[in-house]
Amino acid sequence: PADLVSTAEEWRQNMIEAAAEASVDVVVQRVGSMFTLFFSKGSVKNFDDACACDQDKFKTFFHYNLSHGIYYAPSQFESNFMSYMHKPADIEHTLAVAKEAFALIAKG
Repeated sequence: PADLVSTAEEWRQNMIEAAAEASVDVVVQRVGSMFTLFFSKGSVKNFDDACACDQDKFKTFFHYNLSHGIYYAPSQFESNFMSYMHKPADIEHTLAVAKEAFALIAKG
């Protein structure tokens, strides 16, 4: 199987690109296979930075994904985990739904 950390980093880059295509500002923090998506123009280095992120956009993203069967942690203050159980088709589907969510967020 593909290296889990490499897969997580590829997913992170694809999420950043998908958000940029929709003109939605995001930061995706990743350590190993753990990741968190923040709706922010600037870096997120501490709790105050995390609190300054757009939580309404996160809620829209979270609920859109949930309604399409994709389960992220329900808060920007929690981490998500990629595992070997996530197959390439799962990851591709997740990115496709994320693109739809970013487009919805961009419409306001």
